[in-house]
Amino acid sequence: MLLGVCALGFLGGAIALYAGRNSGSRSGHEVGAAVLAGAALVMVAFTWWVYRRGIGGGRRARGVELEVERGEVRRGDQLPVTLRINSAEIGQRQLQVGLVCTRYGDVKKVGYNQYGSYEHRVTEPTNVVEDWRDVAAGGATQSFTFTIPADGPFSYEGDTVSYAYRVSAREPTRLRADPHRDVPIWVAP
Repeated sequence: MLLGVCALGFLGGAIALYAGRNSGSRSGHEVGAAVLAGAALVMVAFTWWVYRRGIGGGRRARGVELEVERGEVRRGDQLPVTLRINSAEIGQRQLQVGLVCTRYGDVKKVGYNQYGSYEHRVTEPTNVVEDWRDVAAGGATQSFTFTIPADGPFSYEGDTVSYAYRVSAREPTRLRADPHRDVPIWVAP
């Protein structure tokens, strides 16, 4: 969002310079307007690239629907999952279905500025449970059963550490965020 606001600022500056080209140096105003318009275009392209890389929630897999039998389970339980595929939208793309638990933990990082170094906290996600299975080609509806690890973490929302489970359908891609569909689940202790 901040990148989009910056792009609008560059575009506004370009318009203001171009509108005021009759006062002062005409060629200077036109060159400045062109530079700011170019910067706005680069900023819009960069914003789109960042959004597509997953910061904006990631791309959603099209033609895929996930259905989980129960939204709350216990450790050690079996979790039936149904995957519905629209073959016309998926085509020959490879899909995977998985059970994932992500740990969100605060960690100390060292930053640097003109006054030296300083410590700050950031939240880093780490997948602690991953059970991915390939989806067979051709089936419109497929069923999977995942076992919640009996010795794994349970769902927890804390101030410095949290654990979040989800069932996910993804299309693995190289060098960019995987298009996916997620269904969150709650795992009780």
